[in-house]
Amino acid sequence: MFLFSKQHEELVGIYASQLARHRCIDLFVHMMELRLNSSVHVKYKIFLSGMEYLPFSAVDDSKGSFEDIMERILLSFREIKVGEYDKLADVAEQHRLQSLQKAKAIQRLRFTPASTITNVKEVSEKLLLRALVHSNILFREFALISMWRVPAMPIGAHAVLSFLLAEPLKQHSETLDEDCNVPEDLREFQDWSVYYSCDATYRNWLKK
Repeated sequence: MFLFSKQHEELVGIYASQLARHRCIDLFVHMMELRLNSSVHVKYKIFLSGMEYLPFSAVDDSKGSFEDIMERILLSFREIKVGEYDKLADVAEQHRLQSLQKAKAIQRLRFTPASTITNVKEVSEKLLLRALVHSNILFREFALISMWRVPAMPIGAHAVLSFLLAEPLKQHSETLDEDCNVPEDLREFQDWSVYYSCDATYRNWLKK
């Protein structure tokens, strides 16, 4: 309770690192969900705490890892929270708001790791690659919603683009191109970027 009531987010990593794998993951995910609408500074403190005190990849089945936590977060954020937007009569608007919640998971992958962690360059590239793969999954899902062709912008898709179409993607794109498995994901992301740019132009026409 101390971690949650006193807002000592920077301590969650050291505490979670002492727990069994499933409890470690549960604690971190619970903290991240509680701080869903907190400031970027608070979310970044949780991110840094995990990166500092937990191994990035699983060493054995007894301890949780940062990758384990992020996989659970990505799955959790894709789940539809029953009742959260049920009061809205407009089904399209319900889906738009749900898409924004799903997109917020990408932000957790795009924070910059501290330069002091081991293999920081490799870790940064793994986070970016995972963000690309998950973004493409979300884009496919959001494209189905956008087919309703209402004037309102698909805010989930544009939130994902805002998290990735910045310096992080530009900095790592050349390195990622060297990995034979990456260009396909990168090309798909770039195609979706063009798609949603055209989609935005179309929706602006609908408003006129």
